Amino acid sequence: MGEGFEKYLFENTPFPISPDHLQTLNIASYKDLDVDPISQIFQRYHHLEKLIFSYRGNYRCGPELNKFEKLSVLSHLSHLELDRVIISPNEFIEYLSTTTSNIETLILNSIILKDITNNNDIKNSNNNNNNNSIGLEIIIEQISHSKTIKTLKVINQHGVTFPSIDINSIIDLINRNSTLETIIYDTINNKDKYNRSPTITSTISNDNINNQTLKHLKINQSPIDIHTLWISNSNLRTIRILNEQQPISLFENPQTFHHQSIQKLHFLFTTTWQSLIEIIHLHLPTLTTIKISTQYNRKQYDIDFETVFTAISNNNNIDSISIKC
Repeated sequence: MGEGFEKYLFENTPFPISPDHLQTLNIASYKDLDVDPISQIFQRYHHLEKLIFSYRGNYRCGPELNKFEKLSVLSHLSHLELDRVIISPNEFIEYLSTTTSNIETLILNSIILKDITNNNDIKNSNNNNNNNSIGLEIIIEQISHSKTIKTLKVINQHGVTFPSIDINSIIDLINRNSTLETIIYDTINNKDKYNRSPTITSTISNDNINNQTLKHLKINQSPIDIHTLWISNSNLRTIRILNEQQPISLFENPQTFHHQSIQKLHFLFTTTWQSLIEIIHLHLPTLTTIKISTQYNRKQYDIDFETVFTAISNNNNIDSISIKC
């Protein structure tokens, strides 16, 4: 977004698309934006359902969105996406907490958080990661109270230095919320060669999960196998076993297997097939798809595919297999 467009947009010139037709608006800016006038201009666009604030420059950090809470006047929005922008956690939480916020899909991609104490820009500081983490945790905590958000994606496609969060914040989100159907949390700092610290940490491992609403759950870098924490029947359609070296209590007793609605199993092989074999032997009528991925290791040359295929051949429900070595 250049100065010419801003002048056109903010100087009381009617927006060229009719309020009866505009459904999606993507504002890509190279400079900081005041959300208040944007909200006022599009307040009467009642068919505007999808709003994206993005940055397409060469730097990892984009523009700062000021007065983000003013976005609440756009009560018709159902899809909000923030892509490489800087936001204030306090302003964002204020927006989410308003009764006029009816967001169903929320995507936070490579966002930068401002200091929650003095609201200073901390995009160039590595010493405030703890403050960043607090800001992220209170955002996740606020989302846990949402009655509208069905899809939450927190991703890091542009490789910014993403703040860490304790896995228990995500567990609390799952336990408290009864609206979310999809959670994707993939924030690996894989493009930052100077900062490869995990973005998800763990202080405890004794929490349980009771949730029947969630259908899709993907958490990369999780320090624990979160699927093993369910203590009641889940509605999960996809299960990703990304580290089978974790305790496999999920599969130890078919009578206590709580994921009876599973349709797709994604299994990351590193050392043993045991947990994959166990779940195939459950003969779940809903399980139709298995995706196997392998990581490079010395034992990979001794992969016993015959054992896996024998188990699959004895299962009449599986009709799709994907193997990536």
